[in-house]
Amino acid sequence: MINLKTEMVEALRRVFNASKFRKEEKLPDVNVEEFFSNICSDEFLEKHLEDVVRETTDLERETLDGLLLRVSHDYKEERILWDNFIVNFTRRGKLRPGEQMVFSGFAIADIDTARAETQRFEDEDPENIKWRLTRVLKEQLVQKQNMVPKGGKGKYNVTVPEPFGMSRRANQQKKTIR
Repeated sequence: MINLKTEMVEALRRVFNASKFRKEEKLPDVNVEEFFSNICSDEFLEKHLEDVVRETTDLERETLDGLLLRVSHDYKEERILWDNFIVNFTRRGKLRPGEQMVFSGFAIADIDTARAETQRFEDEDPENIKWRLTRVLKEQLVQKQNMVPKGGKGKYNVTVPEPFGMSRRANQQKKTIR
């Protein structure tokens, strides 16, 4: 599981592709030092160098700057593939055999906020939870009812004809056998 916002992944991918030299566009890998220097000089990623991009299985946190430093220290080859680079953002820092990368689309900070919200409601009394949830449900129902236009045309603002109304005669004389 890779906990990065989609914008961050797209920016890293854009810088990865921009780091390829001329006549190397068709190669699947890039020079590690060139790639990392381009990340540090990129306008968007430069603002996010101190953002937490990885949380290990021991719940230790790593910023983008720290991750780049660790990868440049540990990675021995001169060139790196995109998959070899992005795997470093997983909790273990590598994939198990048969495991696939999954992008959550949420940053670590967003996950922390969700955890705090969950923790806040864990200690709540069951009666209070029931009362709070019914109140929220009633508010949502009232909001949906208020969204419906009050013109008598229904939810989708379309006049619905009465079925078989066209076969009825208007208030005229009734049919006779004559």
